[in-house]
Amino acid sequence: MMSGGAHVPSVELQTVEFVQVASEAPGPHAAQLRYHGFRVSLEYEPELSVPGLGTFRDVLAITDVYVPPRHRRRGWLRTYLKLCWLLVDDALFIDEVHGPVRDALIGYGFVAVAGDALMLRK
Repeated sequence: MMSGGAHVPSVELQTVEFVQVASEAPGPHAAQLRYHGFRVSLEYEPELSVPGLGTFRDVLAITDVYVPPRHRRRGWLRTYLKLCWLLVDDALFIDEVHGPVRDALIGYGFVAVAGDALMLRK
């Protein structure tokens, strides 16, 4: 698996590398990516059943995101989510979303699923 992506020069490129490696290996995978203060925790599932919605293939779940204060409110998260959505076959999940960020993501087409998770399906 990946070595934590320390040699890759951005969280975005580390994400691409993680999904490529995870999708070629059997089973679920997880990674914690970091670069210049940005932190992202990801989980990749080759197949995920969601009660009431069905089974999804090639799923990426974002379980934690930290954007440094000086980069907030500049569209980084929205752009990062677009990248992640392009990397999966069926669905992108983001976990533990609250407040104005949750409202904004619902406005972008995400739908609420179990708990505080949101999903964007293709």
